[in-house]
Amino acid sequence: MSLPPPESFPIQTADWVWENCLRPVFGTDWDGLLALVDEWYRLPTDDVVRAFLDADGTDRLPWQSVVSDCDDFAQALHGTLECTCWGYGFCFGQIYWWSNLNQAGHAQNLYVNDRGEVRIVEPQTDGVMSWSDILSRYPDAKPFLILL
Repeated sequence: MSLPPPESFPIQTADWVWENCLRPVFGTDWDGLLALVDEWYRLPTDDVVRAFLDADGTDRLPWQSVVSDCDDFAQALHGTLECTCWGYGFCFGQIYWWSNLNQAGHAQNLYVNDRGEVRIVEPQTDGVMSWSDILSRYPDAKPFLILL
């Protein structure tokens, strides 16, 4: 996968990502851990993320209950992106959420694109969606871990 040079992507601070991107989408009324572990992030374009997803093979890994399920897919995709885009510092990580109404939870990936929009990635299918798409199926879904 060929990437434009790192300096071609906008940089934003972790505080900016929280205040302008994550907080407007997820709000503040959830009990969980928000881990913005870097001081700043480069914001990838949707096209770069799509090219990565198309080249990556995480979605072709076999699912296996407990040992190779959603959290393992989310961790594998995050790790693969970090290795493929080493040194870029993309704002790409993991989200773990739970719905009390449905007694269901899931682990997925998320990123903030160059327009400041939060995107959710389903690592088992490479589907990209918004948090609103999740809420349309699980109206009370709330994150309990966001790791960027």
